[in-house]
Amino acid sequence: AIMAPLLGIRKPGMFLFKPLSLIIEKRSHPWKTDPSYKYFDERDEDDEAFMGAEYWSWIWMRPLADLIRLQSITEKNLHKITQPLLAIFGDNDTVIGKNGMEILKSGLKADFKALELPNCGHYTPYDPYPGTKETAMDEVLNWFEG
Repeated sequence: AIMAPLLGIRKPGMFLFKPLSLIIEKRSHPWKTDPSYKYFDERDEDDEAFMGAEYWSWIWMRPLADLIRLQSITEKNLHKITQPLLAIFGDNDTVIGKNGMEILKSGLKADFKALELPNCGHYTPYDPYPGTKETAMDEVLNWFEG
């Protein structure tokens, strides 16, 4: 399984994250809650606040450098995948966007099915658009059932 780590992202200066990670652990990143996103476990009301304070409010240099390295390794080895692949993308994904799908299409030698979810962003399981996560789950189940 590929979880498409930053697959397709091309931003100026990405190569700088590795050397910067040697001197900067994290950088503050503005974040505020968006009540339209619903999380799976509603029993933990503080989960979003905790994740916002500890994760989403920061750019962690070392993990980002590792993800960029993993992106390169993944893209170089796509041709080795021999099993059919289902890729789910949101058409409003501003993180990966359509470039990730194009990289999969051009790099894979295996059968490939791309599902583009209308009005869906990057976080499919939490997407606020009605029916998005249900459609994604149905497609995954159908994929495995053959």
